[in-house]
Amino acid sequence: MMTSALPQLITEQSQWEKTVRFLEKSKFMAIDLEGNGYFRYPEHICLIQIAAQEQIFLIDPLTVKNLTALGTLLQNPGMIKIFHSCDWDLRSLDRDYGFRVQGVFDTSIAARFLGINEVGLGKVLKHFLGVELDKSKSLQRQDWTLRPLNPESVQYAALDVFYLDELRTRMLKALAGLGRTKWVLEECQRMENLRYSPPIPPSEAFWNVKGARELPSSQWNILRQVYVFREQLARHLNRPPFKVMSDTTLLSLAQNPEQDFNSIKGLGAVESSQRISHLREALKTKTPKEILQFPKSKSSLPTRLSAEAKKRFTALKQWRQTTGERLGLDPSLLWPMRSLEFMAQTPEQRQHEFERQNGSEVRGWQVEAFASEIETLFQTQLKT
Repeated sequence: MMTSALPQLITEQSQWEKTVRFLEKSKFMAIDLEGNGYFRYPEHICLIQIAAQEQIFLIDPLTVKNLTALGTLLQNPGMIKIFHSCDWDLRSLDRDYGFRVQGVFDTSIAARFLGINEVGLGKVLKHFLGVELDKSKSLQRQDWTLRPLNPESVQYAALDVFYLDELRTRMLKALAGLGRTKWVLEECQRMENLRYSPPIPPSEAFWNVKGARELPSSQWNILRQVYVFREQLARHLNRPPFKVMSDTTLLSLAQNPEQDFNSIKGLGAVESSQRISHLREALKTKTPKEILQFPKSKSSLPTRLSAEAKKRFTALKQWRQTTGERLGLDPSLLWPMRSLEFMAQTPEQRQHEFERQNGSEVRGWQVEAFASEIETLFQTQLKT
């Protein structure tokens, strides 16, 4: 399937330095990353794929230790960096290296603004370029920590960046025809602000276990203790928590901490007598220093609206839905729900949203394209 030069595997610092000199002359760079989060914990970047000037480079960060020059390239706003679904990539580059990226163009964002709802790379390439990728599930879930990389893995990784430049060109033409280029470029620029957020401490993250909130309050602390135990063991074993014990197993232990471990499936990681002893200790009921309470919901949706506010909120949501259908776009792209809520509750302050004040999530392109429609809606149907 590859029609240009074969991918070059960069495993030595001298090779990387030569590659940098080549990349510095490029105006565009397609980039993708492979991680090991399905097999190792905590995860980290295991392969960096770059395509530029019809060349493909697979950089091995497990052997090329000094990637400072990559950070410089990524921060150069004069070079376009083409990603497909860059959220994880940008956060991972920040987490592992502290790199920031400027000049982002995300083909998955462009696909959404061209009316494509299934934005996996394979689907998008087939739609725009007629290309069908052979993406086997075994390769998608492989452990990218393992070396040497086999030929199938090299081919798989290379294809993730091989077509991105051509895809971007095709998409820009289609976006220009619809007058949506500015929309996509602003959305891509917003992605440049993404940063890695450290995970919630396990002593708090246990609330995210499905079914935790339905447990009797007397079992919450047991669940928290066994959740912390799993986190510590996962880090010790360098194994993802779900491969140490499933959430279902955690709930079962919290509900019945005295049960026979031999009757529980999914305790393979706790095979040694010492670990069994530590697990038993974690399951012992301890009086917490503070009374456990549900964390406050972060939902932005209103819990109580006046009759007039409900009317406005319903009308605004209907406007967004109808406009999305007219444009062939996911309505959620057109205006943030939080902003619609704010305007429904405080219509006299809607100008703040149009001027994007006070931390508003509204985009500039949205104001330019739709603020007048929303204002007309208020002036006609939603008079205040």
